[in-house]
Amino acid sequence: MDINLYTKFQRNQDEEEAEDLEIFQSIVRQINLEEGILDDDVNNVCEQPKKRAKRCVLEYMVDGIRKPCPPEHSPWYLQFLSAGTETLQSKRSLKKFRQQFRLPYESYWKLLDLILAHPKHFKRHMGGNSKPIELLLLGTLRYLGRGWMFDDLEGTTGISRDVHRTFFHTFIAFGRTTLYNKYVRRPTLQEIISYHTREYNLAGLHGSIGYTDGVHIMCEKIPQAVRNQHLGHKIKHTSRSYNVTTNHRRFILATTWGHPATYNDKTLVRFDDFVQGIHRGELYEDMKFDLFEKSGNGTVIRQSYKGCWIICDNGYLKWSTTIPPMGMSTHRPTIRWSEWLESMRKDVEWYELFHNLQHTTLC
Repeated sequence: MDINLYTKFQRNQDEEEAEDLEIFQSIVRQINLEEGILDDDVNNVCEQPKKRAKRCVLEYMVDGIRKPCPPEHSPWYLQFLSAGTETLQSKRSLKKFRQQFRLPYESYWKLLDLILAHPKHFKRHMGGNSKPIELLLLGTLRYLGRGWMFDDLEGTTGISRDVHRTFFHTFIAFGRTTLYNKYVRRPTLQEIISYHTREYNLAGLHGSIGYTDGVHIMCEKIPQAVRNQHLGHKIKHTSRSYNVTTNHRRFILATTWGHPATYNDKTLVRFDDFVQGIHRGELYEDMKFDLFEKSGNGTVIRQSYKGCWIICDNGYLKWSTTIPPMGMSTHRPTIRWSEWLESMRKDVEWYELFHNLQHTTLC
């Protein structure tokens, strides 16, 4: 192919397109002049941004005329917020509020004050034309506690579902950063000794502070690119896996972030800072406990140890701080000890723990 000939052909084609565009613009300009429309008017119309028409969520009738109902006249505002913190007084109303929003009425106002103290997180919802943030927080609590949809909240707050949705995501980001750092912490050594080891000491498992295992929680909205990584063998649906440690009273001591469901226990424990800290001797290394052992001549002696250990199943790494039952043994005392350890582990099985949490949340 001749490059010069092709370049000349391309130049001629561009010139023809430019001439056609100029002819088209002249025709449009002539039509606008005949209609009395100037070019500046056309440019001004095109440059104006589109404004979303204001729409009313709640309405009420006055003399046969439908008028918009502001959020300050909504049912929830009149019932829970009209007089501030003194709106609810009776024990019956306070109990009903806690059942509906899964939070005491006094704690609700404390949470609201904490939100108002961090305007940088909620600057989109704080301003002259913003909706009442008190109602937005109530909607978020009802969404989390009772499983309502965002459009269900329109009839009780007078605020559109899109505003509730944007506030919910802002609140979740606020919770996983500010609230998490403020309220979520590891137990101290004194709490471990005085509270979390009591049942294990009574059972003869001195030095144990809890039980750890992997937990799979179903998560349907998984990107297709990583769907296969979230299909484990325990749940048929896509799910996320967590390594959770709890004591005998079903008090969660620590947990990891979510991981794909295909991760087994040996992989999950590598991401668990709590179990890893105990294994490396960085957590509770000053805790002391005594065990009875047999010496070389068969006499029973008391041996002191420092640190602690965690009960687990046989899927974990063989560390001295993660003790599973001994499955393959013909020694009768070993079998009895393994069954005793297994019984302590089964008392806080994860399906019972999360079943109780779910029942408590949805009732």
